[in-house]
Amino acid sequence: MFASTAVELVVDLTGYWAPTAGTQYSASVTRLFDSRTQGQKGPEQVFYIGLTLDAATSAGATVNVTAVGAVASGTVYRSVCATGEPIQMVTDVYKGLVRPTAMSFKVDPADPRLCFISTTPVELIFDLVGTWKTNRPEMLTMYTAPSRVLDTRSTGFVAPGAVVQLLPQGTSVLLGNVTTTGAQAQGWVAVFPCNAGAQGTSTVNFIPGTPAANSVLVDSRLGGVCALSSTPVHLILDVKGAIK
Repeated sequence: MFASTAVELVVDLTGYWAPTAGTQYSASVTRLFDSRTQGQKGPEQVFYIGLTLDAATSAGATVNVTAVGAVASGTVYRSVCATGEPIQMVTDVYKGLVRPTAMSFKVDPADPRLCFISTTPVELIFDLVGTWKTNRPEMLTMYTAPSRVLDTRSTGFVAPGAVVQLLPQGTSVLLGNVTTTGAQAQGWVAVFPCNAGAQGTSTVNFIPGTPAANSVLVDSRLGGVCALSSTPVHLILDVKGAIK
């Protein structure tokens, strides 16, 4: 790791990939796009990100999207390249804040581009983190649009200090996005397989008045998906894909 200034870092291992026949995850960080070299785009203008992936063998890829220089609060979405129609929320952005987030997606053999739009003028930076290479594409399922499986804004705050079950036991490892909102105090929330229990790590750290989000990879086969929060907060869980 490299930091431009003195800072404390906390790194949590949330899982690992065991080799399986015909499947490989290749990690290779490459900067694909930086709009700061092209000028800030206005709202609803499409960012086109070209990828050099072999769609015949690459089932999917993981990228890190960083939003900087937003002039106002807004949202960045993945979009249909031809029309600019939003199909997947990536991150909320706020003036004066840098918002990075990781996302995974399935490669379309007909068009391996990634396209994004923002509801407010913002600079976007895209780094390719790794690719899924497989002759078993059925193992990786990425939804065309994320599925919102939990939103506690309609049921009440997650109570602090107690493990709560978010989802029942499933049949796959879920790729999702966890968003916190409505916090009245600084805190954290951890999301984990229920049978594994809380491991003393956090998934999202938040402050009052500002929603916060992070990507999560959690095995729903181990008793379902659970969460633990240090302070009352609303949780939103969007599932973007699954690995079997």
